[in-house]
Amino acid sequence: MLVFFALLFFGIYEMLRQSVKMRYDGPFEAVVDVFNQMLTRSVPLGSVGVILVMAVGGAIAGILTENASRRWR
Repeated sequence: MLVFFALLFFGIYEMLRQSVKMRYDGPFEAVVDVFNQMLTRSVPLGSVGVILVMAVGGAIAGILTENASRRWR
């Protein structure tokens, strides 16, 4: 979820930067470009290193969360 919202935030940010430069013909084109920006920025996330870091980090976070849940009941 965090990756999705980070991509959405940066897509909106880039759209706003482009709209200040008057690069869009209308509001619909600007909204569509948010999703194009998200797609463009998500391509490097498909690399093996990034997927491995997210999987290992998620597993470690899950283990620590379970440990904290048992400790603070």
